[in-house]
Amino acid sequence: MAETSKHLIIVGGGPAGAMLSFLMARMGVKTTLIERHKDLSREFRGEGLSPSGVEVFRQAGLLDALSKLPASEVKSARFFIGDQDVLSLPMAEILPAAAMQRLMPQGPVLEMLIEKAKQFDCFTYLDGARVLDLAYDNGRVNGVVLDHEGQKKELNADYVISAEGRNSILRRKLGLDWVGENQSYDIVWTKLKKPDFVTEGEVFSFLQAERFGIGLPSAEGKIQLGVVIPKGSYKSFRNDDEPWQEKLAAGLPCQFAEYILANPDKLDKPILLDVISGSLSNWSKPGICFMGDAAHPMSPVGAQGINLALRDAIVAANLFGPALQDAAANTDAFDHAAKQFEAERRKEIEPAQKQQNTAPSQFAMASKFGWLIKFISNGFLKMLMKIFVSGKAVDKLIYGAVPVKLTFKP
Repeated sequence: MAETSKHLIIVGGGPAGAMLSFLMARMGVKTTLIERHKDLSREFRGEGLSPSGVEVFRQAGLLDALSKLPASEVKSARFFIGDQDVLSLPMAEILPAAAMQRLMPQGPVLEMLIEKAKQFDCFTYLDGARVLDLAYDNGRVNGVVLDHEGQKKELNADYVISAEGRNSILRRKLGLDWVGENQSYDIVWTKLKKPDFVTEGEVFSFLQAERFGIGLPSAEGKIQLGVVIPKGSYKSFRNDDEPWQEKLAAGLPCQFAEYILANPDKLDKPILLDVISGSLSNWSKPGICFMGDAAHPMSPVGAQGINLALRDAIVAANLFGPALQDAAANTDAFDHAAKQFEAERRKEIEPAQKQQNTAPSQFAMASKFGWLIKFISNGFLKMLMKIFVSGKAVDKLIYGAVPVKLTFKP
């Protein structure tokens, strides 16, 4: 089938691009995946894999392969207000086992997907390749211009899918920008060697004055630490005379702050997540379609970016796959598939972003009234949490807001 199929270029080897590459290659579609990094663990990537994301691997027949990769399970949660530990919850008392979130470094997950795709002769992987521009034929995108191993060349195809993430080069080349609600905050991420006073599998969140943050277990024996800062303030966070470790510690509960100040060398270099929540007005142009964060960047609230990107890949495979398999398919088939893809995925993306956009008001509310939690019993708080997580909004966050079923498969 590979000899007679159309040729698909996928730009970006993140969750959406890597999963879609495997699904296409398995069905004999000639697929070229272009990734700018040689090392897929090189940059910060979200690690939260919800049941909705795990379900994608099950449908793709990759659940066993996924289960062999490094992972941490969320076993308990603690919430601090100031220096006071006001709430401690074993997650097994709140959520059923099937709803537990896995925290998985993306590097090994992406490497596994690409290795699986490499089993098929119709798949080509160009890593360390920097996409420079789009190629056109009579005004229609028909490939990309790239720099690979020091050589500039044009690579042509029947269709191009951009899964490059929020910093998509191809999006900028087409002059496309986001439409959405402006965000008032950014997040500084770092990783910290796990202190002994943090138990295995423990998530902790904290509210210190007006600063909110979260700590998540990471598979390599570290904590992934995220702290909210005002939008646009990262430069002063890094460049002032005061060491950034001290600034970070100032927004943490006392026990964590003391640990960081005593062990600044146990912190990884900080990374800025410029929080964006929006969508392109149109996810496609003739010859090209955008998916994942390249089409609809998600805020980190609820850790849903990777899960929604994986679900994008399932829908894209279902819609683009049959046309790409058909050597006689014309350009109208691809453009129609792109419109269908956008319409179908907006049904899940837009409500998710609407829910995420409530975060700033929730931060403000917590800052104003969080002190009241100190006076509520742990047992009553547990009961409230059980009621909260049984709600429809949380259920959609965990399992997905719309059904996504892979039909393009052997």
